[in-house]
Amino acid sequence: MTNPDDGCILENAGHGTEINESRSKPKKTSLFRWTLGLIVRLCIWYALLTPIFRCPSHLSDLNESSPQVCKPYLVARSYIEPYVAPYYETYGAPYVEITRPYARGFNDKVYTPVSNAAKWSYGRYGAPALDRTQQYTRQHWERQVVPHLQSAQDTAGELYKSNIAPHVERVEAALSPYCLKTKAVLSSVLHGYVLPFCAQSKPFIGKTYTSGQDILTTTVMPYAQTTWSSVIYFANSSLWPKITGLYSENVEPQLVKIRQRLASYREGRKLQNVVDDAER
Repeated sequence: MTNPDDGCILENAGHGTEINESRSKPKKTSLFRWTLGLIVRLCIWYALLTPIFRCPSHLSDLNESSPQVCKPYLVARSYIEPYVAPYYETYGAPYVEITRPYARGFNDKVYTPVSNAAKWSYGRYGAPALDRTQQYTRQHWERQVVPHLQSAQDTAGELYKSNIAPHVERVEAALSPYCLKTKAVLSSVLHGYVLPFCAQSKPFIGKTYTSGQDILTTTVMPYAQTTWSSVIYFANSSLWPKITGLYSENVEPQLVKIRQRLASYREGRKLQNVVDDAER
C-alpha cells in the first residue's frame, strides 16, 4: 500500500534537487559585458603604464608619434613633481627600472604588432564595411523615412496655417502697440542713461583693473606663495613626523597582533584538519 507522505517526500526531494541544480549553475556573463569590461581594463592599464614607459621626460620632446596621454601627464607632472619626486626616487624608481625592460618588450612584441594588425584589419575590412553600411542606411533613410517626414511636415504646416496662425496674428496685432512703446522706452533709457554712464565710468574701471592687477601681482601672489611654502614646511617638519609616530606607536602594533592572530588561527585550522584526516 502506497503511503501519501512518501509521494510528498519524493516531490519535495525532486524540488530540492532542482533548487540545488539551479543554485549550482554559474551565472553566465554576456559576451557584450565581458568585452566591455576587457576594453575598460585595457584602457585603464594603458593610461597607467604608457606615461611611465613610453612618454618622454619633457614637453619639448613630444612629437607626432608620442601617445595622446603624454601631454596631460607631463603637464600634471610639472605641477606635482617638486612634492612627489623625493618619494618617487626613494621608493618607486628602483621598481620602475626593474620593470622597464619587460614593458618595452611587451610594447615591441605584443602591443605594437597587435595595434598594427588591428589598424590594417580595420582599413582592409572594417572601413569598407562601415562605408557600405552608411550608404545603405542613407539610401534607406532617403527612400523610406524622408517622404513620411516631408508629408508630416506639410500636414503640420497646413494645420498651423488653418487653426493656429489666425489666433497668433490677432495676438500680435493686440500686443504690437505695447511692444512698440516698450521698445521706445528701452531705447531712450539705453541712449540717455546707460551709454553715457558707461562712457564716464570707463576710465575709473580701467584704473581699478590696473590697481587690482598690481595688488594681485605684488601682494596677493607673493603672500599666497609664502603661505603655501609655510604650510608645506609645517607639514613636512611637524605634522608628518607626528602622524608617522602615532602610526608606529598605535596602529602598527595592532596590525602586527592581528597578523599574528590570523597566522595562529590558520595554523590551528591546518592542525585540526590533519587531526581529522588522521582520525578518519
